[in-house]
Amino acid sequence: MVDHNTVDPAEELGRGIFSSTTAKRSRTAVPKSVFLERKGNTRISVDRLSLATGNLAIDVAEGVASQRNRTFYGWAVISAGGASLDSRRVEASPLTENPIHADIVLPDEAIDREEQIMHAQLLADLSSWRARP
Repeated sequence: MVDHNTVDPAEELGRGIFSSTTAKRSRTAVPKSVFLERKGNTRISVDRLSLATGNLAIDVAEGVASQRNRTFYGWAVISAGGASLDSRRVEASPLTENPIHADIVLPDEAIDREEQIMHAQLLADLSSWRARP
């Protein structure tokens, strides 16, 4: 039985991409901007793609796109194990509208913008592009 509260290191996490420019760039190398949150935010929202059955991941991403009046293009995909390197951790954080939601949590010192940028680059380097099906 799968424990939905524990994120396995082998799980695939997806960070939604809602910009055509970023999607084009991501096809060769995911840019750090994909994993860069607002200044001071140490939680990066992701989806647990490995848990998504049927069209759940697409439905969640389309819902986010609709709320933002944007288009969903695909994900930057990273393993939970990779996301957990360098003092980061991954926490399951399901939401009513997104049962596969999780957060990549940066270390406390990442409140500093330069630290956030460094972690965003490390995450981007470990991720790969996956177009929406």
